[in-house]
Amino acid sequence: MTKGKIAVVGGHQFTMGFLFAGVQDVFTVHKEDGEQKLVELMGSKDYAVIFISETLNEQLDWRLKKKIASLAYPVIVPLPDITGESSEAANIKALIKRALGFDIMAKQ
Repeated sequence: MTKGKIAVVGGHQFTMGFLFAGVQDVFTVHKEDGEQKLVELMGSKDYAVIFISETLNEQLDWRLKKKIASLAYPVIVPLPDITGESSEAANIKALIKRALGFDIMAKQ
């Protein structure tokens, strides 16, 4: 399996924490530019995981959401941002299983 990078896309307050944590590919976008940046990153094949703010996720076109749901790679993970708690509790385990093809948490 090819190693990939991690990217983060969202508003200023969402992305700053990732910058401080040392993530290199952090893209601070305005509301109207987020979807375009996400599509660009998805097409680059450099990224294994792309974290997006839940606010951005809620603004995505339904066709893009459908495409994201069917993708195995990269894994797109919406995370809660400053607006509050998650309204779409993404099952990270299921996302990873879909990307890797097996359950990394399964007991032998």
